[in-house]
Amino acid sequence: MPTTNSSPERAATWLQPDQIQRLRTACYDESFQPQFRQRNEAIITLLYDVGLRVSELVELDVDQLNLESGELSLPCARQPPPQHSESTSSVTITLDPAHSLGTIRLLKSYLYNRDIETAILFPSRERDRLTPKGIRDIVTKTAEAASLRPYTLRDRGEATDVSPQTLRHGTAWRLINAEERSMAAVQDRLRHTARSTTRELYGHFQSKPSEPTTTDSEEAHDRLDESTLIDGILDAIPEIVYVFDTNGQMLWWNERLPTVTGYSDAEIATMHALEFVPDSDTSRLAEAISNVVEQETVETEESLLVTKDGTQLPYEYNGAPLTRGDGTVWGLVGAGRDISARKAAVQAAERERERFDLFVDAVTDYAIFLLDADGRIRTWNSGAERIKGYSKSEILGEHFSVLYPEEAVENGVPESLLEEASTEGHVEDEGYRVRKDGSTFWAHVTITALHENGELQGFAKVTRDMTERREREREIERQRDDLERLNRVNTVIRDIGKALVKAGDRTAIEEAVCDRLATVDAYAATWIGEPQSPDRYLTPRSWAGLGDGDLNELLDVVENDNATVWPSEQALQTDDICVGRDWSNRPVSKAASDVLSIDGGSVPIAIPIPYRETLYGVLVVYADNSIPIGERHQTVLAELGETIGHAIAAVKRKEALAADRVVELVFECWDDQQFFIQTATELEATVSLEGIARRDDASYLEYFTVTGASPTAVSETANQLESLNHARVINYQNGNCLCEIGVDESSILTVIAEMGGTVTEMTAKNGNGTVRVEIPQTAEVGRIIDILETTLAEIELRAKRTVDRPIQTGHRFHSTIDERLTDKQRNALEAAYFAGFFERPRLSTGDDIANSLGISPSTFHQHIRAGLQKLLTASVEATTDEGL
Repeated sequence: MPTTNSSPERAATWLQPDQIQRLRTACYDESFQPQFRQRNEAIITLLYDVGLRVSELVELDVDQLNLESGELSLPCARQPPPQHSESTSSVTITLDPAHSLGTIRLLKSYLYNRDIETAILFPSRERDRLTPKGIRDIVTKTAEAASLRPYTLRDRGEATDVSPQTLRHGTAWRLINAEERSMAAVQDRLRHTARSTTRELYGHFQSKPSEPTTTDSEEAHDRLDESTLIDGILDAIPEIVYVFDTNGQMLWWNERLPTVTGYSDAEIATMHALEFVPDSDTSRLAEAISNVVEQETVETEESLLVTKDGTQLPYEYNGAPLTRGDGTVWGLVGAGRDISARKAAVQAAERERERFDLFVDAVTDYAIFLLDADGRIRTWNSGAERIKGYSKSEILGEHFSVLYPEEAVENGVPESLLEEASTEGHVEDEGYRVRKDGSTFWAHVTITALHENGELQGFAKVTRDMTERREREREIERQRDDLERLNRVNTVIRDIGKALVKAGDRTAIEEAVCDRLATVDAYAATWIGEPQSPDRYLTPRSWAGLGDGDLNELLDVVENDNATVWPSEQALQTDDICVGRDWSNRPVSKAASDVLSIDGGSVPIAIPIPYRETLYGVLVVYADNSIPIGERHQTVLAELGETIGHAIAAVKRKEALAADRVVELVFECWDDQQFFIQTATELEATVSLEGIARRDDASYLEYFTVTGASPTAVSETANQLESLNHARVINYQNGNCLCEIGVDESSILTVIAEMGGTVTEMTAKNGNGTVRVEIPQTAEVGRIIDILETTLAEIELRAKRTVDRPIQTGHRFHSTIDERLTDKQRNALEAAYFAGFFERPRLSTGDDIANSLGISPSTFHQHIRAGLQKLLTASVEATTDEGL
């Protein structure tokens, strides 16, 4: 048996597994080499895993590592041989065989992330390799950072006592106590040349001797001392029990061996011990037997037990030496255990673990990872990488608080969650989390405490990105609130519609709108402004909810001729609704009328008040800045603006009809896109307007008499004009042709009607036309002229004067008729009258007129009957009143 030059002393200091974990964690302490934290952890882990000497560690190169197979190659198998030996044998060591230290993963991460590319595994900044002193300094200073007190022969030492040798002794302690390995396994891992060295160093780590101590035996193999046999069995696993000599000859066995194998005792007596195992395992088991004999170790190996009929059963074999009085080994005692159930369980477990790992990594909708007891991240699935943005190499080892916003970290949220999970076992939480790029997302988090033997081992953490769901919920809530608010606004708007029907003039309309809108909780104030020519800036006409200071500010804008009004100015320029923004963020020079201080945060909404091509003004509503002014809200307000425009246009028409004095405008026109001009020019005819009937809100029917042209020629001329949407010859008699022409917004008649005026004459002869118009004195004459000359380029004003309308005794009758008839009834009566429906014979049938108006014949006749009844009723009542 080989011997060393001197007997080693017992291991004086060592670390246990929980202390090693603290030592590894301390590598990330900011107080000691934070830039080398992963390198330092790799050094400590490799020392502890393999039990390397410092001299071996500093000489390691990268190519000595095979991280795919998980192996480390050393040039010398065991500690330096005696001086007379020239052995240069090498050894291959399996890294982390228990898969508990993560050595391979850590080394891969370290090599991937280190700053320089070099063949040396642990290079130094000052020289090629770290020195032994550098390694010792790293271990000692890390122990100080972790405040470690190593175990000693008597008590506990200080952090300064921790050295690389302390880690090597810790390796032996782990193998013997945590992994329940034999002294032979320790000898092999630490590469001692003699078993005695291992026993001397680490015998005190065992609670009882791990190898059999037998008394003297008889020389003859067939005479076994009973106490020797019993002592050997105590260190073996009892099931099949056997004894064989150093040559493998079977000497003794219990009754279980023939029962399991099917061999008789006589057959077993002639067999070699290795005949019970497959040929493929004989070399390995023979080496194990040699180790027991030569190194006096207890060996445990797994193989198959081959029965007489060839059945192979999974078994675990133990062997311990039997010695004579002089200490020489004469045989082995051992036991064999059937491990079929255990192997099956390990293989159910391995497959389940593989499936679970695949499942966890395949779940991309959830971030699933494990934390240690201190909250540092130990595992990281692909879902976590997708949701959080970190790769495994970037995040493993970091504290999970890096995933929380700064405010949450400052308030201690991560620590409180772990504390609650530790106490309650499970905790759920929702809140904002932070991705690698700094963006935030709304997360639902569950944290479950993991305990083993009553001690906290760490936490399982599952995170789900709930941003989309939260946004949907908030959007639904916003939509619900907006709909409720919109319903309240709609109720007020319906009330406004009723008030507009009763309003007698424009001022009453505008005041009714402002007063009722100001009652809406969502609106702080409102006002209506009218554009002024030529700059078209707004001057307030009506308002509600404004204090004296706010009103003075509005008036100051007008008096100082400040046309920079926003967003009301934008609504005025674009004829489209415009929603303002927080006034406090705009320069002072912007929109004095739109930055009222009302409540310090109102949002102005400017709504145009149009009627066809005419813009009567802008309605400005100040909404609470917490209210979303969405598309539906804007649509409702835009429709309100159009309703107001219609109401104003209607009262303007009534004012025009009832006025005693009007403004008369006379235009000369030679626009060949107008029917009366084109017909007079092309057919050398005389054309004059006989009457007008409204078809709908956007178009009219014009009735002309054409003298000096045939019906066919008139129809062909009308059909050539793109500006007409309808043309019909009603009657031809004595050289006069009565025509019905449909026009839209491009005609003179439509433009004048939209401005509240009436065309009283429209004639053309020899290519020149005359148009006579009456408009109310309150109308914007200049604007009407501008619009006509802009819309119809070939028209020019020739005369303008104020004229008195003749006093009509039937004025009250006409007013009564105007009030009683609906617009559709009036349109039907006017079209019927001018189209000759009441002539005998009729010039146009009901079907003809219904077609011209774009309605059904039955609807036309219904309007005619109702209108005639109202005319007769009004006539009878007027006659009765005059008689009185």
